[in-house]
Amino acid sequence: MNNYNPPATVHVDLDGASAIYTMHGWPYPYDTDPLFESGLENLLVMLDTLKLKATLFVIAADLDNPRKRELLNKAVAHGHSIGSHSWTHRKLTGMPYDQKLHEINDSREHISSILGVPVEGFRAPYFDIDGETHRMVAEAGYRYDSSLFPGRRIPLGDGHLEASQSPTRLWPDQAMIELPLPCYAPLPFPFHASYSLVLGFWYFRLGLQRHRRSGAPLVLLFHLTDLADPLPRRLRHGWKSTFFTLSWLTGTSKKRCCARILAEAARHYRLVDSAVLIDEAVSQN
Repeated sequence: MNNYNPPATVHVDLDGASAIYTMHGWPYPYDTDPLFESGLENLLVMLDTLKLKATLFVIAADLDNPRKRELLNKAVAHGHSIGSHSWTHRKLTGMPYDQKLHEINDSREHISSILGVPVEGFRAPYFDIDGETHRMVAEAGYRYDSSLFPGRRIPLGDGHLEASQSPTRLWPDQAMIELPLPCYAPLPFPFHASYSLVLGFWYFRLGLQRHRRSGAPLVLLFHLTDLADPLPRRLRHGWKSTFFTLSWLTGTSKKRCCARILAEAARHYRLVDSAVLIDEAVSQN
């Protein structure tokens, strides 16, 4: 591997079936979440096999579930880093200020306390973030946020914030770095694994080729649905839930595709922990 290749880091958003169902307004009256369990178990096996470390973005409320907490402790024991994906995985924009504080500040403290590790990164659910929310993440003490796509303007009073393609400090009086997701324009969708599993590996490769021209670091994003076994039919809520949980695909075919995505990225990037990527970005600025 060429040591002069730009760095890339592996991120995984830990949205289980309960979070996906809540997002779509479907009931999820079940005690177990096999999508979360099989997805995280398959992920850990794949990362161990490839000798890779990832940053896992945890929904704080999931720590109330003993089985999820057990698997998350296992992930920490395997050396993976932990970030916050909010407390409840609800859209943050439009929330009252106090609720946002709970989702952003309290989730960090709760996750760190339960899992016994620092929580340095934050990703807003659905990438839904505005200027006030972004500022609150910075003031909460996170080292980095990773919720923005380059070129997307987020409102800020009479102006706006806009991420570049490289890690940037968007608030001059705050230390937090914005670690942007890869730009996908003019493609219609992001090229992370969830879309590439649906559209085909060619879509990931095309998006990666476009991103490489920028010379910027890469956030390689996965979701638990990208690796989970199909959700049992008794837990599905019609064909839409089958689609949005990728449950028409087998866990084996998903793992094969995700491993191929990682191998393609490793041909052109150095796969490192998020902290290493940010250290390099800060030292160059």
